[in-house]
Amino acid sequence: MLVKLSSSALKQTHWYEYAVRFVLGGLVTVLAGVIGSRFGLSVGGSSSPFPPSFAPARR
Repeated sequence: MLVKLSSSALKQTHWYEYAVRFVLGGLVTVLAGVIGSRFGLSVGGSSSPFPPSFAPARR
C-alpha cells in the first residue's frame, strides 16, 4: 500500500471544524485525566484512547 499526502482536504475543511475538534479533544483528554486521578490509572487509561477519535475524517 502506498501512502500519499494530499493537501486538498485542508482546503475543503473550514476553520471552525478544526476549532471544534481541538476543543473536544482537549476536553476529553482532561476528562480522562480527571477520571484517572479519581478512580485510578487503570480506569483513566482505558478512557485515554478517545481523543484520537476526534481526528479529521477522510472525505
